[in-house]
Amino acid sequence: MSATILRMPENRQPQPSLNLPEPRIWDAQRLADYLGFSIHWVYKRCEKNADNPIPRIKGTRLIKFDTWSPAFQAWLIWFLDDVDTEARQ
Repeated sequence: MSATILRMPENRQPQPSLNLPEPRIWDAQRLADYLGFSIHWVYKRCEKNADNPIPRIKGTRLIKFDTWSPAFQAWLIWFLDDVDTEARQ
């Protein structure tokens, strides 16, 4: 039996600069706690017909988020900027 060596893909992205708390993969409750909203709010914003839905990991039974995903990070930056803009008005 030969040993298989697993290597990380060369296109692996470095850890993002948003400095989000570990772990990398969050569930809906973790995101709700981080944003200060209810878990119901998170679930509603993951629906396909939601306005700018939260990017999530597809193919999992439960809703999960990859905090290193460029799509998730872009959404979070947009969301935090949108919330900050509303607070200033």
